[in-house]
Amino acid sequence: LYTAKNLCLKKKIKYFELRHKNYAKIKLIVKKYKINIGIISGARILDKKIIKLFKYGIINLHPGKIPETSGLDSFFWTIKKNIYPYVTAHFIDKYVDKGK
Repeated sequence: LYTAKNLCLKKKIKYFELRHKNYAKIKLIVKKYKINIGIISGARILDKKIIKLFKYGIINLHPGKIPETSGLDSFFWTIKKNIYPYVTAHFIDKYVDKGK
């Protein structure tokens, strides 16, 4: 089964799955393992203080074409707007689905 978790385990890369609002746990792991970049897929809006924990930022793998399918209902908007399926990778900033 191809999942991010299985890929990390196979390649001996540390993998953590955390609730997006658990600032204390995220901060602890980022500092303990000296993590410079985060990767998420389909999270809620992250607090700015969580984004700032990562030296190089956080990459979001958004399941849709941005900006046409921004937000959590991307699959709905993909079908409703008759848009080809996409995955958009972008750095998270203070705006929703607008980072570089």
